[in-house]
Amino acid sequence: MVQQIRRFYEFGEFSLDTSNRLLLRAGKVVPLKPKVVETLLVLVEHRGEVLEKDSLIKALWPDSFVEESNLTQNIYVLRKALGESTSAPVFIETIPRRGYRFIAEVREGTADGTASAREQDNLQPTSADAPAEIDTLKKRDVFENVNAAPSSPAESVSTASNASTASTTQSALTASTVPSASPVSPASIASPASSSSPRTRFGTGMALAASLMLCALVGAAIYWRLSAATTQPAKASVSVVRSIAVLPFKSLDTDADEAYLGPGMADALVTKLSGTNQVSVAPTSAVLRYGGAGQDPLAAGRELGVDAVLDGKVQRAGEQVRVTVQLVRVRDGEPLWAGKFDEHFSDIFRIQDAISEHVAGALTLRLSGDAQTRSRKHYTENTEAYQAYLKGRYFWNKRTPAGLRKGIDYFRQAIERDPNYALAYAGLADCYIRLGEPGQPSERDKVAEGTNAVAKALELDDTLAEAHATAAFIKFRFDWDFDASEREYRRALELDPNYSEAHQWYAFHLLASNRRAEADAEIKRALDLDPVSLSHNEALSLYLFFTRQYDESIAQCLKTLEMEPKFAPTHYVLAVNYEQKGLYAEAADELQKTVGDSGQGTGMVAALAHVFAASGRTEEARKLLEDLQARTAEGQVPPNDVALVYAGLGERDHALDWYERAAESHSLRPAWLLLDPRLDGLRESPRFATLLRRVGAAR
Repeated sequence: MVQQIRRFYEFGEFSLDTSNRLLLRAGKVVPLKPKVVETLLVLVEHRGEVLEKDSLIKALWPDSFVEESNLTQNIYVLRKALGESTSAPVFIETIPRRGYRFIAEVREGTADGTASAREQDNLQPTSADAPAEIDTLKKRDVFENVNAAPSSPAESVSTASNASTASTTQSALTASTVPSASPVSPASIASPASSSSPRTRFGTGMALAASLMLCALVGAAIYWRLSAATTQPAKASVSVVRSIAVLPFKSLDTDADEAYLGPGMADALVTKLSGTNQVSVAPTSAVLRYGGAGQDPLAAGRELGVDAVLDGKVQRAGEQVRVTVQLVRVRDGEPLWAGKFDEHFSDIFRIQDAISEHVAGALTLRLSGDAQTRSRKHYTENTEAYQAYLKGRYFWNKRTPAGLRKGIDYFRQAIERDPNYALAYAGLADCYIRLGEPGQPSERDKVAEGTNAVAKALELDDTLAEAHATAAFIKFRFDWDFDASEREYRRALELDPNYSEAHQWYAFHLLASNRRAEADAEIKRALDLDPVSLSHNEALSLYLFFTRQYDESIAQCLKTLEMEPKFAPTHYVLAVNYEQKGLYAEAADELQKTVGDSGQGTGMVAALAHVFAASGRTEEARKLLEDLQARTAEGQVPPNDVALVYAGLGERDHALDWYERAAESHSLRPAWLLLDPRLDGLRESPRFATLLRRVGAAR
């Protein structure tokens, strides 16, 4: 027995157990990482006080150097756990540019008593990553120290009990089976040599028969109850499971080279399940942030706004791979299906097929012939090519220049191993176009490479939604062919209505085409599909800026920066909004935070020069302009950056000269030319109207 004094803080329906470092809601533990609970504890202990960000960071990480984003992420997680928003705080108030303050009324209390060691264990939060022992599978025994699937009733669910949904893979996969009644120990049965008489042997035989019959009946009862528990909830859930998120599988390998495998498995399953068109599947970009070892899958599901989550773990040992997975309904934590697979890595495709078919079966989806074909489709049978592709997507999803260049290397490796790998060409195109999109003349070859890659992808497989969306983006952004872009966007969304990136890009195409109502619907759909995407949240703020809703855009920017304080594109959009409202000092401050960021090109410098020019700081604006013009000769600055500064200085002819040069190099962005409020001083010129017609924006 252990003597303990437990101290509590109570606020709203929550209580904070300071002794055990637990947050409870209505008596139930809210799964949070220790550092997040510590953040809450510091705020509560200093309630009513404004805690500066630097002070909080020093208190939470006294012996480490960490970035401000770590603190912001903790606050973000706390707000989600407490069920509040930045705009309407009940517990944690953000003090702009300073820090945070806990504003709720707090009651203090202590509890004295005795708790056994087991009771103390029960105080620890359970999560999807609680360590447990995985049973040794009959087929192989090459894994050690593996974390099992999440502790829940789903652990006992049999993959075999759903065998009818995956008959094609039964013989190829080793999966967990429903526990049967414990077998009779051989030592408990009298051997014939020990029997003293025929009667004894007869009695022993009868006892054995009775025991076996009893075991069979018990086993049948257990099997029936477990089967009922797995199939019935799945049938009952059809009416409510309309959306699903495949969380990045947790990789149990310590080798950094294998970090790609868990997110890669999830990405492959997203592609397979998206083909059903009967359930909305959260895109890979939406779920990547939930790949941490301590992530609670139900909390992730609530944040993503989906009805069910597919959560799994993957471990590789040499050429063997083990996957444990479960499908859980978010509303009540009800397990819908779970399974364990132990296979040779070369059979990874069959594991993915089995999982996707089991999930479809658990959700009782009726797949058409085309949907079944898509869900079973393998874009390559070469496992080396597949590994390279997964690594390419892993680095593509980082969305940084360095990550994109690594992605290109891996996609090229995949193509070398399988020259007919359409998905690898699509990934290659995505990386090249993202690098070439800012419009620097020195990167023009990236656009050509991307155009060639997407054409090859579509030549190999015309059913790739990603490739059609990228083709649409190229035709809109670089070719200025609105009609062809429209066709490609429609085709992409026909193939995959849940591809959020296509919805986002299409929204700006529609806005530039003066189709506001349709554009509104598309930008909203993108965010509905991927509500935590930094890219989509930033895109919404830019969309609001283009439609001159400056206050709403500023609010959206602040919301996005709450998620990631150093996200440079949002600082840019916030700055141009401040400029339109005459808040020039604030605009300059936002831009100066990111000027010099190697990943942002020269657009930040041009925007800062425009702010200086608009606010009367002409000398500073001209100094930046001289630097931009000098670098133009080196191919590092697109002409439209120089044009923007001249527009700010009010030198209309010079601005139009440079915009015409931008049109020649195709670095002009149609949406910006048509919609950017900073160009209003040029719009009355006939030369500007000619420019609009040239890029197809005068429609």
